[in-house]
Amino acid sequence: AAGLVLRSSDASSFACVLVSPRDGTVRMDLVFNGTPRRLVPPLECPWILGRRTVELTLVARGPRYLALLDGRWAFEAEDDALEAGRLGFAARCGEGAPVSFELAGLGVESRPVEVEVDYLRLGRVLEADREQRRRLALAHFRAADWLPALVHLRKLPERAGQAPVDRAEELFLQAECCLRLESLDDAERALDACLALDPSLDKAVEERFNLFYLKGRYRELRDGLEADPERTGRSPRLLNLLGHARYNMGAWEGAASAYGEAARLDPDMPIYALNHARSLEQAGDRAAAAPAWLDAARGFFAQEAWDDAAACSARLRELKYDPAALDSLDARLALARGDRAHAERILARLARKGLDDAPAAYAHATILAAEGKRALALEAFRRAAELEPDKPKYLASLAEAAFLSGADCDAELAAALESAPGDGWTLNLAGQVAASRGRREEAVDFFRGSVAALPGSVEPAINLSDALLSLGRHDEAMAALSSFGTVAAAANQRGNVLAAAGRIREAAAEYRAALASAEPAD
Repeated sequence: AAGLVLRSSDASSFACVLVSPRDGTVRMDLVFNGTPRRLVPPLECPWILGRRTVELTLVARGPRYLALLDGRWAFEAEDDALEAGRLGFAARCGEGAPVSFELAGLGVESRPVEVEVDYLRLGRVLEADREQRRRLALAHFRAADWLPALVHLRKLPERAGQAPVDRAEELFLQAECCLRLESLDDAERALDACLALDPSLDKAVEERFNLFYLKGRYRELRDGLEADPERTGRSPRLLNLLGHARYNMGAWEGAASAYGEAARLDPDMPIYALNHARSLEQAGDRAAAAPAWLDAARGFFAQEAWDDAAACSARLRELKYDPAALDSLDARLALARGDRAHAERILARLARKGLDDAPAAYAHATILAAEGKRALALEAFRRAAELEPDKPKYLASLAEAAFLSGADCDAELAAALESAPGDGWTLNLAGQVAASRGRREEAVDFFRGSVAALPGSVEPAINLSDALLSLGRHDEAMAALSSFGTVAAAANQRGNVLAAAGRIREAAAEYRAALASAEPAD
């Protein structure tokens, strides 16, 4: 991308407009006192895609900026952080092959009257085309720039012959921006207009119910949701909102029913389980609330929301829930937060008493493996797999532990492959097992599968290269590493392949590249 730096007072304060004909995009960024801020996110300008030269016209009038590309309106933006400064040519290469840029010509007009005339002529006489303004609005919306997205959405004129559903979609986006800007009345007006055009737009219907909740209109929310049981019953979000309406009206059992169904339909949203637990407690059913609290705790743990999981665990202890299950959860929380010693004490106690569940046994096994206690780790991995034999991660870890300990791992590996035949790391392990037994062609096949499943991981690619090298297939061994040009481990393996092929000078260059890449940054 290339363009202009403008209003630059020093290296810590400037604005920058960059155009990329290769991608067909333009963007504008601003840095003020060293803090970067996006003014225009990457914005599609289809008419410049693939062009070798692009004419950028930029008008900076006070806090307002206006840009044209090859004479067509591209964007407008506003920011008052910078008032004046130097102008310069800018380019950004990024990664990949070297590229060159050329500034073919530059003209600057700084007389105030002429700038004003240009701004009015280009900004008003050359009115922005609707599709480009829509692209600009959507770019801001996708970047969560709610206010500029709303401004440009509101500037979209109604197009002659525009389908009602298309206009409804634009009004829905307006409502979404208003909600995020906490302008609830404006959001309601936009949603009403949207649904007047397209009453069947499900997401707008759901958002209107959400608006009732945000505005505290619980009776309307409850009555509306209960009047449409088919729509409500298939949407976890609407069921959760129904729970909110009933909860805020004191109908605890009804709230618990709605929250429970939401949690059942979407178990990956622990907030539904949390709401279910709280409403059950309000209804006086502590026995039923405890499992819901546990579901919430496990869900928050899976999302790495450690504080929320810990709060659920604390409440479960107050409810006198199963201490072993809570010890397992608390130990894994301690491990996730970096307190391995505390976690190990709890997990070892659970293991001695035979009270560990599968997650506890697995966590204990990972600690033992990290400490080099392979035999004990293998035993703990086997315990986890026996407690939950349908979990692929436990089966794969058991197979790997058996392999690393030197034990026969055929049965364990077969079970892991059957459980998750396409898992990249299990295929990588299968390749290592085959290679260790001299079954080189079989190892190559497994490693190829692993590389296909894990295209961004260097380890399977190195293993594939090494297996091909053992078969004397040097060109293929080099090709296996083509996606990892600057990775130190890949450069080192390329050196190994070249050295085996007798290309010593080239090998030395790769080894030097590996050393350079492995050096820590200053």
